[in-house]
Amino acid sequence: MPGHYVPYQTAHRYYLRWKRSGVMSAIMLALFETDDALETRATRKGAVRAG
Repeated sequence: MPGHYVPYQTAHRYYLRWKRSGVMSAIMLALFETDDALETRATRKGAVRAG
């Protein structure tokens, strides 16, 4: 990754913190009027890999 980005571990730590605290669900609700968009995408992506 380019040097101006934080290390992967830092970004992942922020993501996990935001997901656990409900920030990611709030973002999903604001953007898509549902908070299951991340789960749906992950499930769909997994199904494509398995097929």
